[in-house]
Amino acid sequence: TSLCAAPTDLPHAAMFGESSMVERTAVRLGKFLTQRPITVIMSSLVVCCVLASGLVFRFNMEARSTSLYVPQHSPLAQLRDDMWQTFGVTPDPFIVIVSRSDGGNVISKDILIRALKIHQTIVNTTSAEEIPHFTNPGGSSSPPEPRSGKVHFKDVCLKHFIFELEDYACAVGSVLQLWLYDEANLRSAPAAEVKRVVSDAWANHEIDLGGVEVSDSGEVSAGAIGMMYYLNKRGANYDTGATAGWEEAAWQAVRNTPSRALMPGHRVSAAWSGPDDPRGGQVDLRVTVYSRHINELEAQAFVKEDGHLMGFAVTAVLGYVCLALSLGSKGEIAAGGGTRGLVGRIFLGLSCGVSVGLSLVAGFGLACYLGVPLTPVSPLVVFTLLGVSVDDMIILTDAFDRLEAEDRERGIRRPPSGRIIGGALHEIGGAVTMTTLTTAATFFTGWTCDLPVYAYFCGCAAISVCAVYHIQMTLFASLLLLDARRRFFWRLAHPHYHYNQAAKSASKRLSRKNSLVLGAVGAKIGKLVRAGSRMGSGLLL
Repeated sequence: TSLCAAPTDLPHAAMFGESSMVERTAVRLGKFLTQRPITVIMSSLVVCCVLASGLVFRFNMEARSTSLYVPQHSPLAQLRDDMWQTFGVTPDPFIVIVSRSDGGNVISKDILIRALKIHQTIVNTTSAEEIPHFTNPGGSSSPPEPRSGKVHFKDVCLKHFIFELEDYACAVGSVLQLWLYDEANLRSAPAAEVKRVVSDAWANHEIDLGGVEVSDSGEVSAGAIGMMYYLNKRGANYDTGATAGWEEAAWQAVRNTPSRALMPGHRVSAAWSGPDDPRGGQVDLRVTVYSRHINELEAQAFVKEDGHLMGFAVTAVLGYVCLALSLGSKGEIAAGGGTRGLVGRIFLGLSCGVSVGLSLVAGFGLACYLGVPLTPVSPLVVFTLLGVSVDDMIILTDAFDRLEAEDRERGIRRPPSGRIIGGALHEIGGAVTMTTLTTAATFFTGWTCDLPVYAYFCGCAAISVCAVYHIQMTLFASLLLLDARRRFFWRLAHPHYHYNQAAKSASKRLSRKNSLVLGAVGAKIGKLVRAGSRMGSGLLL
């Protein structure tokens, strides 16, 4: 008990001198850490868990491009909001673009038939798994009823009344509407008539085509066909995720269609060939699919796809921290810490990853409680947290080691107490606090930006930086104190280690002459090796 008591022979002013309020608070924290380090660790973990509960109870993920990359308080945004409130939200299109990989003309009977097959694949697609959704069993005028099962296109599409059909039908726009999406009508039409019908419809502004060129005779050629599938954003299925499930299933169906229609960046020969191919072989199609939900899925998937790169970066930083802390403990090893001192410091460096992980989940959880949604770019704040955490750990450990070495030089045989940890926190507390406040204030300033993608990222980053500060000043400081105490009591239990180290040093001095001789021989061998490597490199070049 006497060994663990904090030294009281020096007054506070003599130990630390006059200081600011922040530094005095750091000293008081150090004294409290000395008395109850386990309590401080547990309380720090409890605070992190309470804040992280926001990810469970208030989780909010925002990946819509219209909400992230469009200013929300500009005059244009106000006009958009007024239009949505007056006329309702515009429908969400599921867009499919069909083109030839060689850039040729797509206005041909053969290409249109293949595009119609892609259309049939899309409208007949059901969601990959059962999803709760709403249907209208009694017709369009009946109120929607909840169902659970496969979601079809008719469950999520925007329906318009068609006078020719005298009924409601899903809103789809493409050149294929000229044949009412009937494959028999399209196949029975002569190839020349198909081109004439398309040219007339284009001249009357009835259809939309991409890359249009009109010949002198009025015949239209196009580089792409667009098919628009309008989805109902005001329906209950849109909010429950049933629409997103169908879009993902349709995306996969297009990628796996028997006609081997292609996504961007891929090129595979189509399964069907026709006379339009001048080589008499197969015609390659390129199919581009776009929708808001697919864009969100791609935006969210980059974290998984680049996760190994982020993991490598974090691992490299953790390795650097372990190396820095291990090299900084040479004085303690010479004083009798043993290799266990190195191992302890390595594990202490690995706690940097724990600190970053805790601050990340605590910061994101508090952001959710404050109404700040997470975005696909929010995880990138981990690199900022790593830099801040590593900086705080190294300077705190360096100050702690320096004060501990001063005690050993004075012959003080007491375990690390409030004087050492309090002195270390007194020395760095003001600087660390001010740098943390400066970094957090910078991010809080970015939180006021009108562009949501910047504002949400800066809000999460500011809160996470404050969480790092809390964890470093409580959790890491307590772990540092416990590690120092462990090494101190190990030295008490192994007093002979100091003399063994001295004997090893004397043996090294006695063998210095032999080492110089061996070093000279090694230098000669090294010259020969380098000469051989130069010759081998020259031959290789």
